[in-house]
Amino acid sequence: MRATHTRVLSYLGIILALGASALLPGIAGAQPSVSGEAVGFQGNSLLDFPLFEQYYECTGVGPASQQFPDFGDALMQAADDFNVSGTYFLEQVVAVGSFSLSGPMGPVTFEIYANDGPGNLPGTLVCSEVGITSTGDLSLIDIDLDGSCELTTGTYWISVYPAMAFDEFGQWFWSSNEIGYGSEFVFQDPDGLVGNPCSTWGLGITDCGIGASYPNLCFGLGGFESCGDDGD
Repeated sequence: MRATHTRVLSYLGIILALGASALLPGIAGAQPSVSGEAVGFQGNSLLDFPLFEQYYECTGVGPASQQFPDFGDALMQAADDFNVSGTYFLEQVVAVGSFSLSGPMGPVTFEIYANDGPGNLPGTLVCSEVGITSTGDLSLIDIDLDGSCELTTGTYWISVYPAMAFDEFGQWFWSSNEIGYGSEFVFQDPDGLVGNPCSTWGLGITDCGIGASYPNLCFGLGGFESCGDDGD
């Protein structure tokens, strides 16, 4: 646990004393379906070469995934797995979610992990970018990457999280859906913001007790296939 833990708990105590909504690791409940079609995301679409799509019937609210500048940059983080067949350069990420307050979306961090952690959980950090501006609407993360993230055949975990002050903007929750690939989503609360048992990666519902509606998170990945050493 980081040195910011004491300050985080102090901030949280102030917020609770003021009567504001408390931080939550996740929430369950229904929201309108964002997309039932591959062209969806309320006007936002993937590239012409979608690498992975898991955003049908995004009706479930799921885990929090956010960095909190007002809590010493403490983090609650969610991730979900996906599969790649071939060699691709990742260029776009979209993720459907919802806010507990008004937003708007803050700068987004994007991370890809190899499936080599203990128990086939996120392990080695493969790609990352920090401070990306989302072009989506209030609840949608839609980010363009620099194209340097190369993925070869295998299973990976993707995590996205905006940086937003809780007391001003609230929390962002990553929407869940029933139909998806592979494992149940994972979650970690390394700074002990909500006293969650998962200080490191654990299965969100099974290990961490996140009250998500479904075990898969709503996201899509766009990119282009590598045709040789030059990546064209």
